[in-house]
Amino acid sequence: MRVVAEHGGEVASGGDTEVVDRTILTTRSVEYDAVVVADGTAGTPIGTNPRTAVLLQEAFRHGKAIAAVGDGADVLAAAGVDASAPDVTVTDGAKDLPATLRTALGLHRSWDRLASLAGV
Repeated sequence: MRVVAEHGGEVASGGDTEVVDRTILTTRSVEYDAVVVADGTAGTPIGTNPRTAVLLQEAFRHGKAIAAVGDGADVLAAAGVDASAPDVTVTDGAKDLPATLRTALGLHRSWDRLASLAGV
């Protein structure tokens, strides 16, 4: 797992602190097998950054698993990612997210999504 943020250093929420592994300026979708947009991202600098939209659009076109928790769904929508597409998960809480992502990651790519994008 890598934490991507608008800036380097650390990000904190509540009592939790995470070290930032990449900034949105120094990362690309090819580095990831899946992308999860966290709750609390919408309306923040990273949530509204055009590079975030590019990362999400590339991950979508490459058939990678994508998930959004809470208002992270707004970030997907702003990027033009279809939340109803195969292997795109939107949830209000992160409780069921690990099982959903594990299943999608086990397929390596969303073959159903790729087939629909190709018009097959």
